Amino acid sequence: MRKYKVVVSSLGKERVVARSHGFKISLGAARGDSSAGFNAAETLLAAFGTCLATNINSISRQMHLRIEGFEIEVEGIRLESPPRISQIKYSVRFRSPEPEEKLEKLLSLCMKYGTVTNTLVRGVKISGEIFVE
Repeated sequence: MRKYKVVVSSLGKERVVARSHGFKISLGAARGDSSAGFNAAETLLAAFGTCLATNINSISRQMHLRIEGFEIEVEGIRLESPPRISQIKYSVRFRSPEPEEKLEKLLSLCMKYGTVTNTLVRGVKISGEIFVE
């Protein structure tokens, strides 16, 4: 079992910073204001894309595939009541001399062995607590 921990702190009313193991990401925390940075939904989609990218890098090496580069486009469909991402669509553009069948197999394995992809596909139990200072 492996644990992950991220600490999110406010930077005023419209921005937050997420920190983990010495790195940080500045994010927007203003509903409907795209000028504040990535919002939570976009961060979720970025996590999905980054999970695929991580596995493309790792699994392509294990399969001895030549991948010269790739781009992953991730789109989420948001419903309003209750607000949620109801669908995620993605496309991957590979720059590679490999046959399409091998790249399809690679992508299938990337989805199968991804932490974030599996979490989103299967759902996750969420619990919380509150502290007041």
